[in-house]
Formats: sequence, C-alpha cells, structure tokens
Amino acid sequence: MKQKAPQNRRVARPMAPVADDAPPPLDEPTEAPARPRVPWRVRLRPLLTGARLALGAAVFLSTAGATSYGLYRYVGTSARFRVARITVEGAKRRSDEAVARTAGVAAGANVFSIDLDAARRQLLADPWIERAEVRRKLPGTIAISVGERQPISIVTLGGVPYLAATSGRVFKRLEPGDPDDLVVISGVGGEGEMLRDRASVERTVQRAQELAAAWEQANAPRAFSLQEAHVGKDGTMSIIVGRDPVVLSLGKPPFREKLARAARVLTEIERRKAQASIVFLDNEAHPERVVARMR
Repeated sequence: MKQKAPQNRRVARPMAPVADDAPPPLDEPTEAPARPRVPWRVRLRPLLTGARLALGAAVFLSTAGATSYGLYRYVGTSARFRVARITVEGAKRRSDEAVARTAGVAAGANVFSIDLDAARRQLLADPWIERAEVRRKLPGTIAISVGERQPISIVTLGGVPYLAATSGRVFKRLEPGDPDDLVVISGVGGEGEMLRDRASVERTVQRAQELAAAWEQANAPRAFSLQEAHVGKDGTMSIIVGRDPVVLSLGKPPFREKLARAARVLTEIERRKAQASIVFLDNEAHPERVVARMR
C-alpha cells in the first residue's frame, strides 16, 4: 500500500547544474573592484606644472616688456639716431635746403620721429614737384628723391598766364623767375572753365601742344618759329609763327598735311623776300588750296 507524504512537508526539487563561467544570480550583489590609491604628490603634479608654466610666461612677458621699453627709449633718445645728413636728388627748380624744409626734415631730429608719408605729401603740395620719395638710411640719414614737372607751354586762362607741362597738365600760375620763353596757348577758356571742367581744358591744351610739336617737325624755315597756338570756339586752330607774325589758319584736324603745305608756302615767300600776314589752309572742301594774304 502506497504511503502518503505528510501535508506540512515540502518536497525538495533537484537544482539545475550551474556552469563554472555563468554570471552570478541577479539577487546576489556584485562587489566593485577596488580603486588603486594615487599618492597625493602624483595628484598635485599637473597643478604644479601649470603653475610653473604660468609663472614662466609672466616672467617672459615682464622681461620682454622691459626690454622693448628700454629699446624704445634707446632709439628715441640716442644721439646715434639723430639726423646728421639729408640728401636730395632730382631738384632743379628748388634748392636742396628748400626741398628739405618743405618736407619738414631738419638736422638733429630723431630719425624715427619723422613721418615719411607726411613728408612726401608736403613735397607733392609744391606745384613744381610731380613725384616724391622719402626714405630712412640708418643710423642718421634721410634720403629725398623728387621728380619735377617740365613746363613746355604757357596757357592763358582769361588773360592770366599759367604754366603747363606735358599732357596738357596746367600746374601753376606764371610767376617772376619762371620760364617765359615758351609757346603760348590761348583760347582754351578762362579760370572758371578750369574750375568747372579741368579735364576738358587740359585735353584742349594737350591738342594745342601736339600741334606745336608737329610744326617743329614740318621743316619750315627757321625764321618762322612757333610763337602761339590759338584754339577757336568752334574747335578750329591757328598758329602764329615768325618774328614778323604770320597767322596760319588751319581750320580743323588733321593738321599734319596742312602744316607741310604751310611750310612749303612760307619757304617760297621767304625766297621771294615777300611778307605775308595770313596764310589760309582751312578750305575743308578743297584742302589742297592755300591762300596767302600779303602785307
């Protein structure tokens, strides 16, 4: 007969085998690995290194600042860097002393105290000076180089004479001591036109200068040197040549062939020992025709 198990006793169940490498049960706490202890000297090492770097940088900056200030005081006060020599090249209308004075450069000044750009601007304010360069040459030299304008004609603006350089550049009023043996250009307008439209006036002056240069190449007798070039209001041009003035009425461009014919006519007039007052070369319908009015 089969026996019954007691009611208050549990039947033990067999446990499943556990592998050696299986993780521990979830309900059993896992101990954290112990952290190695770092000595306090090791922990302070980065802080000490940063402090040393900061201190070194501060010492370096302090030393550099003191050195820079000392150098600044030296170059600013040392007699070695005083201007002992001023050289000037290219000046003909102005003396070397006048050029240096215009630039604001004086002997004895500290060579580093001179504003080179300001000195150049002051030189270019002189109407005679077209270009300028100012340089230091250590320890105590200031070198100035200038290029002066070359006047080639006198332009009358409303009866007031001005000097003009190449390309028609009108740069200053004619004053005592300025060259006055130049070709006169008239009829280009007054000072008001110069203020309103300088570029247009100077283009007209340039055309008159080119006409004057073309006459010099026309092989005319030497007695008929150019005295004046006149610009008409309608754009026509005429020139006055010779000691006993002869007017060559040229009309409108081109002028080169007209000037060559005028040179041949004047050569013939000189050969005949005659005198002309006006030679007309302005017949646009028949440009080959030349009419001379005799005295």
